[in-house]
Amino acid sequence: MKTRVAVIGAGPSGLAQLRAFQSAQAKGAEIPEVVCFEKQENWGGLWNYTWRTGLDEYGEPVHCAMYRYLWSNGPKEGLEFADYSFEEHFGKQIGSYPPRAVLFDYIEGRVLRAGVRDWIRFRSPVLSRSSDLDPQFIVAEYEVDGIGQRVLNAGGRVSYQSNDEKLRVGATFIHDEESNAKTNMGGVDARYRPNIDTEVRAELAVSDAKAQNGGTAAASGSAKAWLIEAEHHSSNADFLAYVRERESGFGAGQLNRREDGTRKFGVDARLRAARTLALTGSAWQEDYLDGGARRRAAAMPQSAGIVRSWTRGRYQQWPPAIGRDGAPVAAAAPAGSVSRGPRPPAPAAGLPGRRPPRAPAWIRP
Repeated sequence: MKTRVAVIGAGPSGLAQLRAFQSAQAKGAEIPEVVCFEKQENWGGLWNYTWRTGLDEYGEPVHCAMYRYLWSNGPKEGLEFADYSFEEHFGKQIGSYPPRAVLFDYIEGRVLRAGVRDWIRFRSPVLSRSSDLDPQFIVAEYEVDGIGQRVLNAGGRVSYQSNDEKLRVGATFIHDEESNAKTNMGGVDARYRPNIDTEVRAELAVSDAKAQNGGTAAASGSAKAWLIEAEHHSSNADFLAYVRERESGFGAGQLNRREDGTRKFGVDARLRAARTLALTGSAWQEDYLDGGARRRAAAMPQSAGIVRSWTRGRYQQWPPAIGRDGAPVAAAAPAGSVSRGPRPPAPAAGLPGRRPPRAPAWIRP
């Protein structure tokens, strides 16, 4: 019986292992039956950028370790594969500290040449299980000194999915309590996927916070939040349209408060002309519900291809975001970056191809 080997994860390490098996096979060696299980819809691991946070559709944490404008803080000479150089991939010498998209392109190029994609099962998470396939959990027990009290923190979720997997609806309830405050939060969400390329999502949630034991809650009272999103992906285009609103004080303290008291709608789009050439654009309007102010902005590269423009040794000019008064909104370069002129933004739509559904926005950290 032929030996079977499972590789967990199609990140740089998993891809390197697949490349090693392929190289041995090309030299005439007998290799086992190899299957790689990857929970995302594309390879690259942590280098595969996504703007999603919280939990994915399998209840697993979304990795989201890379941010869109990340640049390597280590020289490429220390990251280079022994059998596949940066110069071989790009056809010329490039700078020592490339941006995230360039490194992803390099990692992808090596395995594309090896032809190991058929060995990978995408959207196949490997969950933590015992030898009897029972779920495994880590329980931490600890003691604290001083006077405290018992509080109850709990949550639950129920969901339904149609047999054809096109429709999924769910409801979630959370009770969060500490010595000085407690919050109850509940919401419903729905996802409709008419085909594999298109998805529509809607969410509505309400939270109620109260101070107790003489404490002062950061945000007391009831508040609600809702959103509607629609996205479509194809081999040459990605579109995301959204409208969302969040009242001040919503949530159980797990959300970034920057968008409290706002209503925002906008569109992100990317058109891909070639593997390393794309045109991206974003436009949005944000209304501040408490103060009556409004902000409109848009950004669109004249030429895309952060990979192509960077490896040519120069940056393309691109217009910055335009404020309500028509003046450019300046953006500071990340600390430690090497300035070679105006920096083009990475693709606004994030992941190439399709994305898995995400957990409700109001329960994501």
